[in-house]
Amino acid sequence: MKNQGNDALKAGKLDEAVDFYTQSLDVERTEGVLTNRAQAYIKLKKFKEALADSETALLLNANFAKAHIRAYTCYIQIGEFQKAEKALHSAVKLGDESARANFVTVAEFLRYEEYALKAFNEKKWSEAKYLYKNILAKSTDSVKHTCLLLETMVRESPNDFTDTISFTTKIQNNFIEYPEFLFWRGRILMYNG
Repeated sequence: MKNQGNDALKAGKLDEAVDFYTQSLDVERTEGVLTNRAQAYIKLKKFKEALADSETALLLNANFAKAHIRAYTCYIQIGEFQKAEKALHSAVKLGDESARANFVTVAEFLRYEEYALKAFNEKKWSEAKYLYKNILAKSTDSVKHTCLLLETMVRESPNDFTDTISFTTKIQNNFIEYPEFLFWRGRILMYNG
């Protein structure tokens, strides 16, 4: 099943790969199969599932560099940049030198996050909005940064929620299961009457 999953993954048949890996995991849970299924989930943009597989693989073998790399990818997508940096350090420590190149990316995200928070605290709403949008351009599944952007948009235009409502409507299917997002969506609709 693992080999069939690998073949399906290479062929770009991602759902099929997930099915084969899942069948393989029913027989034996190994960090290799979990990280391979995590890769299929990453390609399917199912970062929550990929992170769960990566973290389970690390529970089985904390010295498996590939699991740290998969976790890094997921942490970037969900906006957990400090955890991403820690995962990279672990991968490099375990001998994966290719992971070292990603430190520049993490540093950039951490810098954007710092600048956005500073702009927000200084009530520079358009600057904070710009920075949060830049973060979200690559960290597409970050609930935290999405909510910070929504709060910034509300504070920037407290009397006109047209753009904010349009934005939440566009992204709501991605975040409908997250209470933080639902709180902000509901708050914006309530403010709008």
